[in-house]
Amino acid sequence: MFALSVEAIQLFLLHRLDDASRVSTVKALTLGGTDGRYAFYATIHVHTGPPFTKTLERTTSLPRMQASVVILVGALVGLAAFAAWQHRRRRALAREHYIRAYVFPAGVLQDLLKTYPQLRIKDAQLAARALRQFFLVHARAGGRLVAMPSKVADALWHAFILDTRAYRAFCRAAFGSYFHHLPEAAMRSADTDQTANWRTWRLACLEENINPLKATRLPLLFALDAKLGVPGAVVHDPSTFRKPSSSGGGGCGGHGDSGGCGGGCGGD
Repeated sequence: MFALSVEAIQLFLLHRLDDASRVSTVKALTLGGTDGRYAFYATIHVHTGPPFTKTLERTTSLPRMQASVVILVGALVGLAAFAAWQHRRRRALAREHYIRAYVFPAGVLQDLLKTYPQLRIKDAQLAARALRQFFLVHARAGGRLVAMPSKVADALWHAFILDTRAYRAFCRAAFGSYFHHLPEAAMRSADTDQTANWRTWRLACLEENINPLKATRLPLLFALDAKLGVPGAVVHDPSTFRKPSSSGGGGCGGHGDSGGCGGGCGGD
């Protein structure tokens, strides 16, 4: 049995009641049935009429409906589900577009150059591209655990968070809620089976049209540190990434086995 709240169906059913003229509202409407037969059940409010007007509440089982009516109800439910899916899809695409087009505040990039003085402004802009890729990974992960594999992108994320107003506004537009940065130690304990690392790898690869199972190159997020030659850079090998056999790592966050910290919950 499943609940329906389609006003058109409610009105249709009310007209089939003997006392439809006295029905004021339908409180609940459900569809149920056995042996291939279906019936509608409605909790309705009925006015007894003057001079003793009052509202009674009772549950009424409507007559068994024809197959065409059941099909109509199913079609309306299907249309409602499709409309809801379209709304979620449009919202996701709009958020991804916002992330791709986002321009980080100039002060955030300058803070990165203070952390890594050997880098130039074009290097900071490359790091910004990598961080946007990480944010896209988080947006597509649906609140599940993600990893930060880059020290430089992580440092830029740190600098961005310190610009609190800009970062909060970005999170609200990109994810629907605040995207927390969590310590590396907490992320390590949350991703013992490397599921988050694999998830991040897979989504970053798909962002650049790379087959994550047969990759011959690294997506930017994983290649950034070695490309910039920063101290302590982790050199990733695309052939070493394997899908974990376990289905763990389903929480929110990220971890730093690859050189950076992780992220917490965010999005709706």
